[in-house]
Amino acid sequence: MSGFQTIDGTCRPENSTVEIAGTITDASGTPIPAASLVSVKVWLFHKATKAIINNHDAQDVKNANGGTVDSTSGAFVLALGPLDTVLESQSLATSDIVAEFEWVYNAGASTGRASVQFTVGNLVKTP
Repeated sequence: MSGFQTIDGTCRPENSTVEIAGTITDASGTPIPAASLVSVKVWLFHKATKAIINNHDAQDVKNANGGTVDSTSGAFVLALGPLDTVLESQSLATSDIVAEFEWVYNAGASTGRASVQFTVGNLVKTP
């Protein structure tokens, strides 16, 4: 995704909401509108163990499951909820979470990818 939002280094509270935003583009950087996308999928997992979070395992997010793609500009937003921003273990002060995206376009002949990482913090435990 060109212009993909890299979430700042701020630690988000566990069980909070997070939005990931960007523009879905082809290999040359041209935005891809929703109608030209075959699919948009997300994998959401803990960085350390690769454990999938809240069933986001190749989950369809093309105008579904918290994801929206603009019909003309290719602008994309994924809204994550409290069940998506959980700690890997309550014994940890923080957990790093990765969202990996894959979109298919060009009638299935082309694929793009992007990845975003963010940190959630334990609301009870302090380091």
